[in-house]
Amino acid sequence: MNPEELLALLGWIPQEDWRRREVAELVRALALSDDPVELRRWFRQPQASLGRRTPLEALRLAKRPDDALLEELRRLAVEAHR
Repeated sequence: MNPEELLALLGWIPQEDWRRREVAELVRALALSDDPVELRRWFRQPQASLGRRTPLEALRLAKRPDDALLEELRRLAVEAHR
């Protein structure tokens, strides 16, 4: 599953290129691209380190590519892959 397909499945297509790139990087870091159910579950599961927001909510709230929410998302994606 590619990032655009995932976003369509999640019901959100961001207009900004940097947000699309961020989703692609998260999908690669998660290494779950062959399992759409697990990808969708990860993006919709609330995380304590995100203030109980889901990764999808954090992506929507991020204001720019260097936002602290995105840095935390990257860290969570790497941890999830371990």
